[in-house]
Amino acid sequence: MMQVNIEQISAVQKFGNDACYRYLYPEVKGGVNAAKIISKDILTKRMNADVAMMRSAWGPDKHLITDDERQSAQRNLREVIQKMIPKYGQDLEILDDPRKGLGKEKVACDMVIDLWNNILSLPKSQAAGIIRMVMAAESD
Repeated sequence: MMQVNIEQISAVQKFGNDACYRYLYPEVKGGVNAAKIISKDILTKRMNADVAMMRSAWGPDKHLITDDERQSAQRNLREVIQKMIPKYGQDLEILDDPRKGLGKEKVACDMVIDLWNNILSLPKSQAAGIIRMVMAAESD
């Protein structure tokens, strides 16, 4: 699913860094109409990924995040972000406060893409733990 998200972000960024920033952080600068920017192929992949994720989130076999898994995911995410410091420095604050990305739209978009690529380069169980943690936080 996250690979499809990266494809989406990259597709929007081709229309410009401002569009990408608006796509990622609509609460800061207003959104974009993704259906007009993203190809039908990528939108279809995204819908299929969303359906698969929703199906796996329900039923007796759904995965519940344990405290140990959450702590491990937090530790793994911190390590990923630490590795990004040489490239992004203080701009990493944009991840916690998207308003700090105003005027730095390209940096913000590149950083989000790099973040997810770095997460997806981890061993599958570590990447999955981070993704579950992030998705659970977004649904709270």
